[in-house]
Amino acid sequence: MPAPDPLPRELTDAEIAALLRAANDDGRLIVMGLLSGMSAEEIVALDWDQLDLDAGTIRISGESPRALPINAPLRQLIIGRRALQPQAAGAVLCSPSGGPLPLDDIRSLVMYAAYDGGIEAADEVTLQTLRHTYLVYLLRQGIRFADIGRIAGRLPQQELAAYMRFAPSQPRRPLEEIELVLPPLTDIAGAA
Repeated sequence: MPAPDPLPRELTDAEIAALLRAANDDGRLIVMGLLSGMSAEEIVALDWDQLDLDAGTIRISGESPRALPINAPLRQLIIGRRALQPQAAGAVLCSPSGGPLPLDDIRSLVMYAAYDGGIEAADEVTLQTLRHTYLVYLLRQGIRFADIGRIAGRLPQQELAAYMRFAPSQPRRPLEEIELVLPPLTDIAGAA
């Protein structure tokens, strides 16, 4: 197996909080989605029909189908967005033309929030940085590798191998024992 690519940097709790405070509504939803297990492509494709607030799940389709739990901070954002889009049909994140927000726009919104939030080396805060931060958060708690896919979707074998170094040497814990919400997400939601 070839050597894995270098992994992105990991954001601190303070950087995540600064990012969320500086982001606009779309940016906040993007950051929260990435820090809840969604990929950038899944956020672009997110449609109102995939959201079930009563069941508390997002039905992800595509390459890694799964029912992703909606955490409380993400739920607040979705409810707020639904109030602004009462028709609740089509893409959750829309471009000015009404179609799904392009991936390049999503990348830009994250970079804008990093810069506006005063994060050092803001150009390093990418969609991959956010996903990496979330995966490392789960792994440091001892999540079983077999359960990562239930939250973050399928990871390529090479990427899984690179992440093994973040898993503690303690016995692995089942998904039900893992805290899925990063502390800064809870703090920001509580302050809103």
